[in-house]
Amino acid sequence: MSFLPLPKTLLDLLAGLRPTDAVVDLGCGDGDFGCLLHEHGITSIGLDILNWGNQGPVQIVGDVRVLPLGFGRVHLLLAANLVRHVLVQDPTACFLKHWFATLQPGGRIFICEDEPESGSAAVKNYHRVQELLRRALPGRRGPLLGLGVFRELVADLQLVGCWSFGQGKNNYPADSDEVLRFLRGAGDFSPAGEVACLVADISKYGLDYGRFWWACWQKDA
Repeated sequence: MSFLPLPKTLLDLLAGLRPTDAVVDLGCGDGDFGCLLHEHGITSIGLDILNWGNQGPVQIVGDVRVLPLGFGRVHLLLAANLVRHVLVQDPTACFLKHWFATLQPGGRIFICEDEPESGSAAVKNYHRVQELLRRALPGRRGPLLGLGVFRELVADLQLVGCWSFGQGKNNYPADSDEVLRFLRGAGDFSPAGEVACLVADISKYGLDYGRFWWACWQKDA
C-alpha cells in the first residue's frame, strides 16, 4: 500500500530534488510507493530484503537495518509502513542512526506509518488485518506504531538534526477483494473463527486505511 495524498512537506522535498539526487525507497515491497513517487516525476531506487524478480521494483537486495549504500551518499530515504516492522528486531531503533549516516549533508529521511487510532468499522477492519498478520509473522511484522511512541523513541536517540511531524487521512484505495481472497485462502488459523468473522465484516463494511502520521528528519548541512 501507499499514502494518498502525499504530505505537502514531502511534495515540497520532491519538487526540490535534482535529477542526480539519490532517492531510496526502503522496504519497497511490491513498489506501490515507488509508483506514486514516479507520478510526481521521481525515480527512486527500491531496496528490499526479498528479491521480487527481474520485473519487480527491487534494485538493491539488502537488510534495511544495515543499508548497503555507503555513507554520505543518499539525498532522501523513504520508509513507508516499514519502521514498525524493523522495530521487531531492533526495538531501540538504533537502525535509524545507520540510516542517518548514509545521508549527504542536508539529506533527509521521510517516514510514513499508519496511526493506530480507532475509527470507522472499515478502519477497524484494516487494523484487525494488520494485527492478524503480526501474530502470523511475529518475527517479521510489528504492531501499528503511534506517532507519540515514535517521538519518544527518537528523543532517546538524541540525534543531531531537525525533526518535523504531521498527520493526515490516507485516501489510498484499499483493495478489499484482494484481502478477502488472501484471507479465504489462508484458512482459519486464529481462535474462535476470527478469520471467518473478519471476512464477514470486510464483506459488509469494507476496508479503510484511516489516518497516518509522518516524520521528517534533516541532516545538518
